Amino acid sequence: MPLSHAEYWPYTPTDYPPPPSMPFYGVTTQRADYTPKKGRSQSARPPDKPIPYSPLDDTTTYNVQYPEKSADLEHPLEPVYPWGTAPFIGASTYNTDYVKKKVRPWTADPPLPPPRVRLDDSTEYRDEFYRKPLLSPSLHKSQPLLPSSHVPTITTYGHDYVPKHFEARERQHCCDDETHPASHIWLKTMCQERPWTTCSSCTGGACRRGGGPIPRERRAPMRRQG
Repeated sequence: MPLSHAEYWPYTPTDYPPPPSMPFYGVTTQRADYTPKKGRSQSARPPDKPIPYSPLDDTTTYNVQYPEKSADLEHPLEPVYPWGTAPFIGASTYNTDYVKKKVRPWTADPPLPPPRVRLDDSTEYRDEFYRKPLLSPSLHKSQPLLPSSHVPTITTYGHDYVPKHFEARERQHCCDDETHPASHIWLKTMCQERPWTTCSSCTGGACRRGGGPIPRERRAPMRRQG
């Protein structure tokens, strides 16, 4: 039966006695084994007396523990096995198991007589697919011309979306002169919002709006542009 986590929850840590307090020396194994040694103080001035020369002692652990031994050359070692007296045959397993067979020496074959039957160079393609004579151009009959007919250009868009007729829009001629009355300037702003209109200068001091000029008494008072 598996144990549930509820048996171990909540976890209560074990109370261990704290270690006794003691000063930290900070001494590592390297510093404890290899203590610093005091060296001889050196000066930048040359010594008054020359230092005696001592040869370099190049003895190593290998030379001390493994001394060199001299070989005894007066009594050479005797061979373990005596030298062979039988001649070397040199026969291998291949030469022993597979005996060579005598081959008849090669001689030139006598020349064959020339063939008496003529060479038939006909192939299967030439036998089954023979050439047919071409008809002269004068014997070719021209094909009758088909009657011309209108090609229907009805598409799915043109069939499903039938064009609708819009009402006739009023064409306006806006005024580009800012010194004219405010109604002219309003028409100019409206033409910018309605791209199907065209802007042109007033003809004869009047703004045309799909017809004749506007009388002066019907014009709106001019506003000052700020």
